Amino acid sequence: MKKLRPLFLLLLASACQTPPEIPQVHFQHDPAIRVDVVAAEPGINTPVAIDFDATGRMWVVEMPGYMANLDNTDEGLPCGRIQILEDRDRDGFYEKQTRFLDSLILPRAIALVYGGLLYAEPPNLWFQEIGPNDQPGKRTLVDSLYATGGNVEHQPNGLLWNIDNWIYSAKSSARYRLRDGIWEKEATAFRGQWGITKDDWGRLYYNDNSNQFKGDWLPPNTLLSNPYYQAMAGLNVQICPDQRVYPLHPTAINRGYLDGMLDSTGRLIHATSACGPLIYRGDLLPDSFQNNSLVCLPEGNLIKRNILSTNPVKTRARQAYENVEFIASEDLAFRPVNLKNGPDGAVSIVDMHRGIIQHKTYMTAYLREKIMALRLDTVVNFGRILRISGTEKIPTPLPDFSSANVSELVDLFQSPNGWVRDKAQQELVFRQDKQAIPFLKTGMQNEDDPRAALHALWTLEGMHALDQIQWDHLLQQADPMLSFTSLRLAGPYADCKPEILESLHNRGDSLVDLGLALYAHSICQENALPLLDSIAQKYPQEQLFIDAFAAGLEGHEQEFIDRLSVKNDSLIRVLKTSQKNRLENKLAHWASPRNPGTDGLTRGLQLYQTHCGVCHGATGQGNAGLAPPLDQAPLVTGDPEKLILVGLFGLEGPVHVNGVLDSFPAAMPGLAENPDCSDEELADILYFIRNAFSPEPYGFKLEDIARWRKQGPPNGKTPTENSLLSKFDPQ
Repeated sequence: MKKLRPLFLLLLASACQTPPEIPQVHFQHDPAIRVDVVAAEPGINTPVAIDFDATGRMWVVEMPGYMANLDNTDEGLPCGRIQILEDRDRDGFYEKQTRFLDSLILPRAIALVYGGLLYAEPPNLWFQEIGPNDQPGKRTLVDSLYATGGNVEHQPNGLLWNIDNWIYSAKSSARYRLRDGIWEKEATAFRGQWGITKDDWGRLYYNDNSNQFKGDWLPPNTLLSNPYYQAMAGLNVQICPDQRVYPLHPTAINRGYLDGMLDSTGRLIHATSACGPLIYRGDLLPDSFQNNSLVCLPEGNLIKRNILSTNPVKTRARQAYENVEFIASEDLAFRPVNLKNGPDGAVSIVDMHRGIIQHKTYMTAYLREKIMALRLDTVVNFGRILRISGTEKIPTPLPDFSSANVSELVDLFQSPNGWVRDKAQQELVFRQDKQAIPFLKTGMQNEDDPRAALHALWTLEGMHALDQIQWDHLLQQADPMLSFTSLRLAGPYADCKPEILESLHNRGDSLVDLGLALYAHSICQENALPLLDSIAQKYPQEQLFIDAFAAGLEGHEQEFIDRLSVKNDSLIRVLKTSQKNRLENKLAHWASPRNPGTDGLTRGLQLYQTHCGVCHGATGQGNAGLAPPLDQAPLVTGDPEKLILVGLFGLEGPVHVNGVLDSFPAAMPGLAENPDCSDEELADILYFIRNAFSPEPYGFKLEDIARWRKQGPPNGKTPTENSLLSKFDPQ
């Protein structure tokens, strides 16, 4: 890669109609792009997600309640909002803001679909109709359990409309769609943590904080048709195993004290807060960026670029550059958390522009100290949207979706801009105008543009018109992804013609063979078994194919086992497991009903606030004359067994904390006799305390707590500092 050049961005500081003069901030970026500020504070505050409507306006979700201070006192306040941003004078800056919804608590995701707004405000997922003059209309509760349990960093988000007409979320095992006026919810694979994206075929990609780019090798739910089998391959794949990052400056991170986290200059080595992945599907960046992935790393103040390759089923990725990043900033408050393809073919960066991006539940004492030293806790009430574009291309005019007829909308499937193609499909599915069907049937035969054909085919699915397709020709289209999708959708509608399926197998394309393994039986049933036997011989140990057979042959496993011409122990074992699970009604993990839950640290924080925080303080700072500090206290940082004893049986003072003798008048009560605190709840409390107030986190085992509860305190008395020292640290 060429040497990166600096970019001095104008970062806005007032509500003027045009960007004012403000201090310059140093960026580095790929020289083939430019980056511009298109919206900023005070017009927006702490943005976390955006979407664009059919006229090109930007809708922004704002979450100012997230970690506005180290004590996190604003999290429950109804200060969130959703705004509409407009660039009326077309100068590239969104100078007009219109508040659409406000008084929200931690809103986290939006999708402009079905002529309205789908948005998440935990625990609910709502659909809000948009009335005249952008006034909120009727509101429908789509799911009251969309985001239950956990905390703001570990709840569903994303709301990505996919080519299959379903809406997917990260950190979720559910998908949604509006069909015939009714919202449907269906099980899907659990994916990612924060942010989700798709490619042109509809495969989903995501990440978690320490894995910058993961994804699926096949479109969603293709391996999930058998509820009695858990697929083992092709889902949650480490697409890019290289987690190396290259920030421009020393990095303040949660576990920076651990070996291997920071290099000798104090800079982050590997990803720790990856989020907001995006597959670029626009037409305003150089052609070499098409179908690349971009990933946000807010802890390092940077955005990463990966180059994808598929051969022919398994997608892999490599980092685009060595020792540098796609975009990196020296501004510690540059916090990219989401990315979005836009109507103009560019990419929008959602810059939360927040000093603190680590939730209190997981914050270590080490990071707290770093935040205070750098004064990052003072960086609040900011927020920016940046736009990435090419240096040589000019955006094409935005189509008028509202006035376009069905033929013109189908023609938009040939646009080089994926956002335009998606919006045209959404508009057609929303209208349900049957006059579009002849144009769609013609469009799905477009062998010169398989992407356009895929959109046409899925639009027919969204319009309940798959029964009107002549499947023989469509199944034999040359593009393997189109053939795979046709096999997927043809099952209930296509006539059984084994010779067509055989001709597909004769291509020697593994993606088409995988489609046959999944769907040939649904099209031809017993007539497909010889073909499936041939495929099983060709890929005897490929787990992806074994999973495909288990998914496609649900209920017919024994027929296929009896038909196998060559014994395949791995395949037979999987098929027999599926049989056994069905007889025992043992559902796969993805198909099992899930009760709303939460994680131990979140539960621990909530329980700490109930049982401990009143005396020890929200930040473990203690209260003079009432309770000692917990932060870095020896009984917290030392042998975990001491902390178990204190939690169970209390503590009688005085104790030494940070070299100072702290006396308190009454013994701290233990929780052993508290009927409202179980062993599991105490484990969560201790887990939170140890994580928040010690440099060495530790997970507490229920058996250790139960053992000490049964034994009682040493000497049968309330523990003291001296008794604990003599028990665990004898001289």
